[in-house]
Amino acid sequence: MKKLNKNEILRIHLALHNGSESVNIQDRNLAIFKRPSGCKALLVNDMEFIEQRKDTHSIYSERAKSGEKISWGRWPNDLSKSWIKIAGTTIEIPKHYHEEEKTEETQETTSNA
Repeated sequence: MKKLNKNEILRIHLALHNGSESVNIQDRNLAIFKRPSGCKALLVNDMEFIEQRKDTHSIYSERAKSGEKISWGRWPNDLSKSWIKIAGTTIEIPKHYHEEEKTEETQETTSNA
C-alpha cells in the first residue's frame, strides 16, 4: 500500500468522528475499532489513527471536550517519529513523512531508468 495522501487522512479522521464502522482507503475497507481507552481507532499501512482522548489533562483533551474533532496518526512501532495531527479539517504532517515519500519516489525513478 502506498503512503496516505491528505484526502485519505481527512477521510479517516471524519470516519473516526462521525460514527462510521469502517472507511474505504486505497480500495480496502478498513474497520474502525475501540481501544481499551474507549477511543476509536483505525490501522492502515504501518500507522494507527486514533481520536483524541477526552479524559486526559491536556490542551487537546480540553479542546475535544468542547466539541472540536481531533485525531492523531502515529507509527506504533516507531515512537521516535512525530505524530500527524488532524483538528477539524486542518492536517499537520511531520516533515519526515514527505521526506520518506521523496526517497521512495527517487528509488522508483532510479529503478525504472
